[in-house]
Amino acid sequence: MIRKLFVLLIVLLLKTSAFAQISYLDSLQQELKTAKDEKKGNILFRIAEIYRVKENYARAKQESSQLLALEKKKKSDLLVSKAYTMLSIIELNQENFAEGKKLNDSLHSVLSRSKEKGALSYLFYADAYLNYALMNKANLIELTQKSLKLAEETQDNFLLAKLYSFLFASNQ
Repeated sequence: MIRKLFVLLIVLLLKTSAFAQISYLDSLQQELKTAKDEKKGNILFRIAEIYRVKENYARAKQESSQLLALEKKKKSDLLVSKAYTMLSIIELNQENFAEGKKLNDSLHSVLSRSKEKGALSYLFYADAYLNYALMNKANLIELTQKSLKLAEETQDNFLLAKLYSFLFASNQ
């Protein structure tokens, strides 16, 4: 009898714990609903990155566009550069090279007077990615190294990981 109760208890615990597990994406979407304005940009960027990695480019583009609109109002160079970089990479991954270049040019015009190191590191990353997509390896390493230097100064670990893996992939 005790054994049957023990087995039943374990089954019930396993069944209820399965409902408690939610994905990282779900938790970010829940957090976005209640987040204050200053935190929404970073959450939108993470959500867009998840969709981009999953190759759900339509949703990634939607989230990045929402990020861009939100951060242009606040004039946040860093998050605007993240949004443009994400949009450019999405287009380049889909081999829409003209649109990717156009978004990259928009990023340059927006950041033409910026001195924010974090924003400039994303600018150089977007330039490096564009060169990679267009098979122009001449400037690729130089642009990636510029971005690496700024990302190290700002301690942007997300971008640092991207840049190191990008350097590795581009040398294969």
